[in-house]
Amino acid sequence: MYLAANVESYFGRGFWSRWLAAVYSTWQGVPEARPTSWFRDPVTNRSVGGHPRSQHLWAGAIDFAIPYAGDHRRDPRALELAQRARREGLVPVVESDHVHIQTFPAS
Repeated sequence: MYLAANVESYFGRGFWSRWLAAVYSTWQGVPEARPTSWFRDPVTNRSVGGHPRSQHLWAGAIDFAIPYAGDHRRDPRALELAQRARREGLVPVVESDHVHIQTFPAS
């Protein structure tokens, strides 16, 4: 399991500031998007059906929901959020009810 305290030693100094800046820039393009999940402890992660090695466990992933979007896979705002995340070097996954954005592809 990843520990947030060890992330900078693994990814390098300044990781957190780069990650937060990329998320902020992504969010600014679709301001109506609302963060619904960022850091999860292992118990919460299991209770929501999260992957055992989810990047949420060390705050390396964030989920956004867009009010009144319906199926996010077809909503232009959700698709714009995903496109902005890609431009920032992040990895978006558009689900039916939210856009999941993580730091790197799942292993």
